[in-house]
Amino acid sequence: MSEQDRREYLQLVYDREHSLPKAMNVWVTAFDDIVSNANLRLEKQRAEMRALPRIDLDRFVRFEEGGSATLVNFNYKYFLVRNLNTDEKHLTLIPRSGVRIECEPVEIAMENPGLVLLGVVNWEELAQNATFQAMLEDWIFERTQTKKKSRFKRRKDA
Repeated sequence: MSEQDRREYLQLVYDREHSLPKAMNVWVTAFDDIVSNANLRLEKQRAEMRALPRIDLDRFVRFEEGGSATLVNFNYKYFLVRNLNTDEKHLTLIPRSGVRIECEPVEIAMENPGLVLLGVVNWEELAQNATFQAMLEDWIFERTQTKKKSRFKRRKDA
C-alpha cells in the first residue's frame, strides 16, 4: 500500500463521525440508553413508511362506499391519492373481480394540499394474489404507454 493510500485510509478511519459518545453523563443509566435506542428505532421505522419502491399510477378510481380519487402512486402498503372526496374511515376498492383492496387514511401531514396517504389494510393478501399482480402489471403497462404518448406529443409540438 502506498503512503498516499495509507494516509487516505487513516483519514477515513479517524475523521469519520464516531458512533460512540464522546463524553459520558454520570446520570445516564443503561436503562436510559435502551429507551433512547428504542426511540431512535421507532423514528427510523416511521421514516421508512414509504421506503418500498413506488409504482406511478395516475389512475382515477371509485370506492365502494362512495366517493372517488386519483391514485397517484402505490407501494403495496400505501396509496398516495389526490382529490379524495369522501370522509369515510374505511375505503374499499374492487377494481377487478377477485381483487379487493381495503384502505384506511393515514393521519400524517402531507407537503402538498389535496394529497392523502391511504394505508392498505390487506397488503399481505394482495401481495400473494395472482389476479392482483396481473391487474397491477396492466396498470403499469397503461401508465408507461400514456407517458410515452405524452413525451412523443411534446417532441412533436416543439
